[in-house]
Amino acid sequence: MNREIEAIATIVGTIVGGGILALPFILFKVGILAFIITLILGAFSSFLVTSYVAELSYSQKKIAQLPSLVSKFLGKKYKFLILVIEEIAVAGALISYFAGISSVLPINHIVIYAILAIISIIISYGNFLALEKSETYILIIKLLLIVLISLLVFRIPKFSPFNNKFIFLALGVSIFAFTSNSVVPEVREELGSPKSFNKVLFISYIISFLIYILFSFAFYGYLGNKVGEVATTNLSGYLYYFGIVFTIFLLLTPLMTLSLVFADVLTLDFKIDRKITAFLSGIIPFLLVIFFNRFAYIISIIGGVFISLLSLFIIIALIKERKVSKSEYRAPFGIIGVLISFLVFLIAIFLSFYEV
Repeated sequence: MNREIEAIATIVGTIVGGGILALPFILFKVGILAFIITLILGAFSSFLVTSYVAELSYSQKKIAQLPSLVSKFLGKKYKFLILVIEEIAVAGALISYFAGISSVLPINHIVIYAILAIISIIISYGNFLALEKSETYILIIKLLLIVLISLLVFRIPKFSPFNNKFIFLALGVSIFAFTSNSVVPEVREELGSPKSFNKVLFISYIISFLIYILFSFAFYGYLGNKVGEVATTNLSGYLYYFGIVFTIFLLLTPLMTLSLVFADVLTLDFKIDRKITAFLSGIIPFLLVIFFNRFAYIISIIGGVFISLLSLFIIIALIKERKVSKSEYRAPFGIIGVLISFLVFLIAIFLSFYEV
């Protein structure tokens, strides 16, 4: 496979995930204008932060993960802080996936949570590397299912009026839905030289943006004000069953991957026994989702607070990197991009705390 195509597939596969299911609900809540604005802000800021991580990465000879990159320029004490923020974000995503899957199944929610917790524990303890090897096939199936179900339900939507009451929700979900900075080490391996990084990243974000627009307009057009926090919850007829399969596939695959990531970080970075970390990867989301099970609101908080906070540290590290070293890759949009992205994440954090 062409290196650039492989890298685009990797980035799109990272971006397009569970967050897509909340977008039609956001479109209903804030109206078309606010929806497009927050979607663009989330996409543009996330695009820039991913390019900033790439600049930090290419300033080093060896490929390193985000905590090591940030601590290189901000100090070793920040490595622990970045790890904690990342673990909270991963745990939050797991909670939202538990809530999302249970919302489409006509079974007692506690039973579903327990089954998902067991799956998380088994995956984490077994360290299933096959998940990584099947990423390309999962991406192809995922994109085909998204396009197919969008076309099946597509109706021209009657958009709701502008509503600024839920802007915090929209911006947080958008940031969550477009986050891709974790994929930089893998993309660097695939591309080698940074010459085509901007092109690959730009194409990936355009593809993801168009997929999100198609899905959001299709489901909101079909369900109108009946659209739920998980877009597939109020389907009927054969679409009801298709929606269940689609939702489980869309959320279960990242749930298993993130369970493994959650346990790996606790084991490798915090030196906790694997049996304990595997257990924690299932029991923590199980206990928390009983009390916090609002899908869109959970991912909005994760995006609006924790991913935004992490992004601010990345931007600060970038500013310091540009003073002390010269990367072979330079992120686009210069200081203007830095200021805009910093402001967007700062506003997202403020709105999230203000509303909550």
